[in-house]
Amino acid sequence: MTRAVRIRDLTGVLVLDLAVASDGTGYELDIDGVRPSQTVWRRKTSTSPWVDGYSPDVVSKDGRTLEVALRVVGTDNGQVSTLQQALLAAIEVPQFLLEVEVDGVSTTWRADCADSAWSWVSSEMVNTFRTVQLTIPVQPSPSISGVA
Repeated sequence: MTRAVRIRDLTGVLVLDLAVASDGTGYELDIDGVRPSQTVWRRKTSTSPWVDGYSPDVVSKDGRTLEVALRVVGTDNGQVSTLQQALLAAIEVPQFLLEVEVDGVSTTWRADCADSAWSWVSSEMVNTFRTVQLTIPVQPSPSISGVA
């Protein structure tokens, strides 16, 4: 199974490809690196003391999040820091497009600035990588979907 995650600006221009370069540096997705949250519906209902149950007035999908787990891998800690800054610059903007491709099928969501949690374990620093967990708020429905 091939997977790819790309960050694009709102016009669709590629900002950052979360992939490992041929020299083994870059961004490496965990085995289950992309996990979407559940679909949650917002409901506005009406009730009556004379009728059992309720009547739905308005139903719409609420926002959701995608979690992306990856490692930032460099040849030294300076390169890891540079890659980390590039990732933060790409995801800490008000809005962007998040593209996830699995086996040639691409899905893109409009996303808001992402939360990130970085690991600072000594063994990672010695081996010149960092683990990061991104939590990215996205619109409930993909904006673009198709075969890449």
